[in-house]
Amino acid sequence: MDIENILHKYDEMAASGQMQEAVEYLENMAAECVEEGKNTSAITIFNELEGFWRVAGEKEKSYAAAEAALGLISSGEMEGSIGHATTLLNYATAKTAFGEAKEALELYDQVEKIYDWQLPEDDYRYAGLYNNMAQSLLRVNDVKTAGEYFSKSLALLEKMQNVQSETATCHSNLAICL
Repeated sequence: MDIENILHKYDEMAASGQMQEAVEYLENMAAECVEEGKNTSAITIFNELEGFWRVAGEKEKSYAAAEAALGLISSGEMEGSIGHATTLLNYATAKTAFGEAKEALELYDQVEKIYDWQLPEDDYRYAGLYNNMAQSLLRVNDVKTAGEYFSKSLALLEKMQNVQSETATCHSNLAICL
């Protein structure tokens, strides 16, 4: 079964209110992918599980999923890839959600280094990263630097099309810093 089908089935189960079954399905599929050496698929599933457990307020399970993905990235020599950056970004988001903004900022710094190496400087993903970094900076009461990152995000968004919602949100966030 390919990753798109796995995620589609998960989404269908979740949409029909079968959350427990959906998450158990993902956990089983992650284990199966690891067993079969399908690390890229397993990483994708672990990232999905990290987000599920973060939203559910399950810190340990969220972190365990992120760390499982990072372990596969390390063992598969995928460090420095965009997939690695995505996993770090997700983990940092969880760290922020669970009150560990300082640790999140360290992870965001790693994401930024990978983006600098892998992406053009005007890539949309930078805007999201800068916004996330700013949110974490607000949580550690570094309002000045948070404002700088919101401004960097806004500068990128203003050069893009069809990002009105993100631009408005960024303006609102920036206003908090003034």
